[in-house]
Parts: sequence; structure tokens; C-alpha cells
Amino acid sequence: MRKRRVLVAVLAAVGVVGGGSAFAAIAANAKDTRADYTPFKKFAPLPASAACTGAFDDPFTLPPGYGQQVVAREGDGGSVDLWDMNTQNEFGKDAGRYVYRTHEVGAGTPAGGGGSQVTVTDLKTGTTKILAQRFDWERFDGIVWTPSGTILAAEETTAASVKDPAVPEATAGLVYEFFVDPSDPSKLNPNDPRDNVLPRDGIAVRPALGSKSHEGMRFDRQGNHYGISESFPGGIFRFVPDRKGDLSAGDLQVYKSPNGRDGEGVWVSIPDAQARVNAQTAANVLQANATAVRRTSRRARARGRIETTAATRCTSRSPGRTRSSRSTSRIATARSGTSTSTPPRSG
Repeated sequence: MRKRRVLVAVLAAVGVVGGGSAFAAIAANAKDTRADYTPFKKFAPLPASAACTGAFDDPFTLPPGYGQQVVAREGDGGSVDLWDMNTQNEFGKDAGRYVYRTHEVGAGTPAGGGGSQVTVTDLKTGTTKILAQRFDWERFDGIVWTPSGTILAAEETTAASVKDPAVPEATAGLVYEFFVDPSDPSKLNPNDPRDNVLPRDGIAVRPALGSKSHEGMRFDRQGNHYGISESFPGGIFRFVPDRKGDLSAGDLQVYKSPNGRDGEGVWVSIPDAQARVNAQTAANVLQANATAVRRTSRRARARGRIETTAATRCTSRSPGRTRSSRSTSRIATARSGTSTSTPPRSG
């Protein structure tokens, strides 16, 4: 028999008594999900993973001081299978009261409906409902609350089986922005002036963030968006909006390092027209340009030192304007053969 999916909230057990109080405690503790937020910095993990017992009401083995409670189950409020990621309304009215999730199911049909959906659970009442669903949505995976008080949900697919009519050139997954009603975060606001894509229903596709197999989205304090492409060879991407908070236009970049894997590197801009068709294909070409750098590095290793410089220039999406990106990557290798590297950093 197929097991049902459940959403289990884990919370500090102090002061939590009974179901209603547990919901209230969870709702009062929404956490910021920006990229530089580290809520588990002081969290002491268990020494080993818990055994899979099939118990849905208490599925996790927890350290002292923590409790758990099922807050939603598959099928609640018309929710479909393949629950994936979750986020909360992190600020504004009733902050932390609502949990939004993606469902990684395939596309539906115009006649039969279906398709991926975003559902929302009210942690105060325990009710779940569909926030939005469309037959052309497929494999919704990543979801994040934005610094502007909206929600992003993204498709994780390398080949779109049903095209979005607003972005027919896109060959892979897209990102959608959901404009939450500030007076009632359990529903969308179709009259939000930021919804600049027809039909104005409180949902806008954001092709400037690229067409690719989206995964793992977060923002930094400057309002830049980060995500990866879950494909091979994949990539780490950054989107710098032209205007902070406006995700309809900006500069999509892919991270590139001299060895094509890790170490200090540069952010390389992807032309907007290419990003909207397939950002991963465009990124593969840009990352392949590091091949010459790697070959130079192998020759230099014999001399005991590596020093490489990479520069790129590309045209932005605004007519008559050119963005220039010039950065330097440097790796020093001691004559003993050991090397040092630093994690990616923006430049």
C-alpha cells in the first residue's frame, strides 16, 4: 500500500501543550530564509540517522527539548502527491502562520486540468488548501519567500513538456512569482501592481531568472537571487535585478572557476535572450571557456605556480547598453604540490 506524505513540524518543546498551542508556537516562529541566515548554527545533531519505522504521527527521533506534530497530510484540501519544499510568510500580517509548499508532479492537460500546484497550510487552524494550480506547470520543486513579501516557486525540469504561453521560447523549467495578499496571506492578490504578466491573476512568470531545471532558491541581503540547476553538468546561478525587488529584469549570471568545479572564481553574465531559452545550455558554453584556463594551469603546475586571469564581456538586455564583467581568478600552488582554494565569492 502506498504511504501518504505528511508535513511534520519540529519545534522546541518548552511551553507547548496540546494541539492548538503547538500550532500557535509553530506559527510564531517563522524564520528568515535569506542566504546568510544560519538558524542551525548551534543545533546539536543526533549521532546517527533515525530508523525508518513507518510511523506517521511521530516519524523522527529528536534530541531533548524538541517535539513534533503532524500539521498536514497528503490529500488535505485537494493537495496532490509529491510534496517537495516548504516556506513560510516570514513577515507582515500573521507572520509565520502559513506554510506554503510545492508539489513535484508532472504537467496536466487543458481538458483534464491537473499539473503542479502550490498549497498552503494554516498552522493556527490546521487547514490546507490549494493556493494555485495550472495544467502547464510541471515538477514544481524549489520555493522561497522573497524579501518583497512574495513567493517564488520553480519548475525542476530539463525539458518542458507543456510550454508557458507567455514564454513559448523556453525549453526547460521556469520560475513563477506569487503575489500574496498582505491582508490575508492564505490567498493571492490579483490586483497587485507588480503582477505585470497577463492574465493578471496574482501570478507572474519570471523568465529573466532563466529557463533551466531549478532547485534550491535563496536571497541575500542585497536582494540578489541564488539557485542551482539540477542537471549535468549543472551550475550555480545568481540573478541581480535591475531594480531591487523587481524580478522581471536583471542580470542572470553563472559561477565559473578555473578548474570548472570549485575554488575562487567569477560570476559570468548570461545574455538575456539565451537565458530565457535555456540558461543551462548557455552556461555550459560559458563554463567550457574555462578549458583553456585549465590547460594553462596544468602546464603551470610543472613550474610550481598557477596564475590565471579570465575576462568576459556580454551585452545586457537593455537596448543600447553594454555590461562589462572583468574579474581575476588566482590560485597559488606551492612547489611541494599542495594547493589552496577559497569558496565562491561575488565580485
